[in-house]
Amino acid sequence: MSFGPRYFAGIALILIYLCADLEKDIRRRPLLLSVWSAAGAFSLLVHAAGAYLVWPGSFAIAEQLDQMWRWRYHPIVAMFTAEGPLGKLYSPARWAVGLLVLGLFARLGFEIRRRLALQA
Repeated sequence: MSFGPRYFAGIALILIYLCADLEKDIRRRPLLLSVWSAAGAFSLLVHAAGAYLVWPGSFAIAEQLDQMWRWRYHPIVAMFTAEGPLGKLYSPARWAVGLLVLGLFARLGFEIRRRLALQA
């Protein structure tokens, strides 16, 4: 029912505080900077997908208790399935939109890395 911004907000502040001392090391090491940027973009992708796409069965709690969680329920994977939020689209269109979303977040990761590298 809730993707959890209220849960994530407090933890994010603690993580940012703990990572502050690592900033210079991350910016100086190209591989670490790439991994950091990719992790940030992936995190945004997961949270955006969870917040803006309908989670399959998210309003059917009783039904969910009767079944195990499956990978196809993850918002990113669900984008590509007929049961997911883009399910009304034909398969090629669903794949095109899904790959576009993934591509945009990959681009975001590269942009984060580029900007952080410029500030090193």
